[in-house]
Amino acid sequence: MEQRINPKIVITDSESDNVNIEIREAKKINAIVSRYNCRTEEEVVSKTSDADAILVDLAPITKGVIKNLNNCKIIVRYGIGLNNVDINAATEARIYVANVPKFCIDEVSTHAVTMTLALVRKLFLLDKDVKRGKWNFQLQLPMLDFKNSIIGVIGFGNIARLYIKKTKPFGVKHLVYDPYISEEEIKKYGLEPSGLERIITTSDVISIHCPLTKETRHLFTEKELKKMKSSAYLINTARGGIIDEVSLYKALKNKWIAGAALDSMELEPPEKNNPLFELDNIILTPHAAFYSKNALYNLHSEAIKEAIRVLSGKLPNNLVNINILEKEESKKL
Repeated sequence: MEQRINPKIVITDSESDNVNIEIREAKKINAIVSRYNCRTEEEVVSKTSDADAILVDLAPITKGVIKNLNNCKIIVRYGIGLNNVDINAATEARIYVANVPKFCIDEVSTHAVTMTLALVRKLFLLDKDVKRGKWNFQLQLPMLDFKNSIIGVIGFGNIARLYIKKTKPFGVKHLVYDPYISEEEIKKYGLEPSGLERIITTSDVISIHCPLTKETRHLFTEKELKKMKSSAYLINTARGGIIDEVSLYKALKNKWIAGAALDSMELEPPEKNNPLFELDNIILTPHAAFYSKNALYNLHSEAIKEAIRVLSGKLPNNLVNINILEKEESKKL
């Protein structure tokens, strides 16, 4: 790969109004920053073929995109999840992939706690009743005895651990499911590891904190939702594709479960005629859990610094495809 005097850093897409932080940091190594608003694979290919580094939010970094990269050394995802980046293809092309693993962990965990409390205390339903002239809390009975309830947590990453920490003072019991983390590791936190089936059938609240992968896509379908308690709540502050929304609509409409709260949906933004909008027993927020001014600043700062490290001949701090190091070693031999 060519080592250029003025490296080119391409930002395929960004939710922020500006990328001033990236431009400022890039000047330290005389790099040029180009920002676009790519949405399709074709758009990404046309803008990144000569990039030395790529910063990406939601744009697809597919095998086809990576095949057309002539000089790229690193791809950095603005955030934690990597479902829009073909990591295997990047590894084969000897391109580092990095993310920002601690981005918005406090904000998302707090958002999930807020959704939990709003659901179990039926705040939005009570609010609607009052505004409709119905001053009678008994219309929304029964209410969950939160102190003696079970919260099933799916995933045990940074956000999940903070969510557990923030809900623990309420006296709830936590069950944790994460097939990629040992039971011993979960027990170190004084928590009870559990199988997915047990969480689905026994939890009063289920909070999803796992990445969207082939294994977790539509983890919750009609089959799983029918197994949940009719008094239970489902919360998703992870990725929309983890829950099958057609099945969720049936579950809420037919009272298979008591309610749900989603910060992300299968299609974003959703269609205006999405049937979930008809229901009162669901809380929907527009993928806002990540946001705080400080979190956004740190996201841009950490992402560009990862690119700069690699363009300066160093390893990224948050390397995702660690096995690329083995490939580099074998190449030397």
